[in-house]
Amino acid sequence: KARVLAGTTEVRGPGVAIEMNDSKRVAQPGQDPNVFLIHERDLLDVVNAAFGAGAEALSVNGQRFVARTEVVCAGSVIMINGVRVAPPFRILAVGDPAVLENGLNMRGGVVSNLQFWGIEVKIKQEQDIVVPAYQGSLDFKFAQPVQKEAGS
Repeated sequence: KARVLAGTTEVRGPGVAIEMNDSKRVAQPGQDPNVFLIHERDLLDVVNAAFGAGAEALSVNGQRFVARTEVVCAGSVIMINGVRVAPPFRILAVGDPAVLENGLNMRGGVVSNLQFWGIEVKIKQEQDIVVPAYQGSLDFKFAQPVQKEAGS
């Protein structure tokens, strides 16, 4: 159970597969072309919406999200867990498929906001999602477990 909670073991179950890709729209003169591209904030918004809708495990392009996961912009790509990822993004989330899909598709929510700019977001309910294990470092330099005294 601890390995599942820590994300250090592969898990499977029902959930959703989310495909995200940059918009195919062409920026008009004077329009910022960056609004038609997926940025790290957009990816984080979708991931957070999935967790908010009850996702129990999640990965983006094979990178498992755990407590230490970082998502940063690195030029034309996004880094997740120190690994470069680029569109199309495939997000796998284990949880109640209907609840996850409804949570992501709320009116005025993250998916509708992205679709306004032509960002492609497709959500498919599936009965057998496999989310890979976290492959990054689990070494801690500073954090140490607290030893509790007996009876406390």
